[in-house]
Amino acid sequence: MRRLLLTPLLLTAGPAAAQMPGMPGEPGMPETPDGPRARRPKPGNFPPRPKKPREFELGVEMLGYFGGSFLSDLTPSQELTRVDGDHAEVTYGGFSGPGGGGGLGLTGAWRGILGFEVGAFYVADRGSGEIGSAKVEMSQWAIHAPALLRITAPIPYARPALMLGVDVVFPFEPDVTSESELEVAFDAAADPYVQIAGGLGFEFSLPFPSMDLRLPLMMRFAWNPVAGNHVEDRVETDGTCTETRCNAREITLRSEWGLQLGATMGLAWYFH
Repeated sequence: MRRLLLTPLLLTAGPAAAQMPGMPGEPGMPETPDGPRARRPKPGNFPPRPKKPREFELGVEMLGYFGGSFLSDLTPSQELTRVDGDHAEVTYGGFSGPGGGGGLGLTGAWRGILGFEVGAFYVADRGSGEIGSAKVEMSQWAIHAPALLRITAPIPYARPALMLGVDVVFPFEPDVTSESELEVAFDAAADPYVQIAGGLGFEFSLPFPSMDLRLPLMMRFAWNPVAGNHVEDRVETDGTCTETRCNAREITLRSEWGLQLGATMGLAWYFH
């Protein structure tokens, strides 16, 4: 009688072993991190998919502002004025200086393309210059209320934007300091005024799937077309004149700025 000898079967790692019953990778069996059926991150999870523009979106902004204010200098022919009924020349050297502040804004857009921005900013506007031989600095707080039309390109992650509109300025009482050897009192005054305003920049989307948060970074300008290019538009002088010279007792400067350049950066939350 012949005997049947059973030889143990050696299992080796390889493609065939993955198909053996009871091995990892078989349907219904536990999976191993390195197995052929191990889960891999799905494509597109990182970075998050860009948010598609809605039919209409509305958001609020918290912005900080830093910039500068300017009043141009005048030519000699623009520096002639009247003091005590006689012609006199007031040397006006122009003003410039840094300022800053912040505020809130409301913004919206149709399909992420055509939109608007309105806001209110509390800003310190200041500048220094020379009147004759005196060094003068003007500073004042003001509320800026811009109302701008905005065109945005609905590009994922970083949306370029172009803005144009008006900025209504409500200045508070100005403060003036001066350094002069002459006995002249300096003062300043300002009334509400309207500037042509605009800017350009980007909105950067933040990776929060449950919220539409963005970082707006904008370069801005504001130009006052009625600031005037003559000394009588910017200076009011009170004094007396003799046959040889005019002596000013008080000089009042107008602090409606002619040009302002700056940048804003903050956080925008779009909730609709």
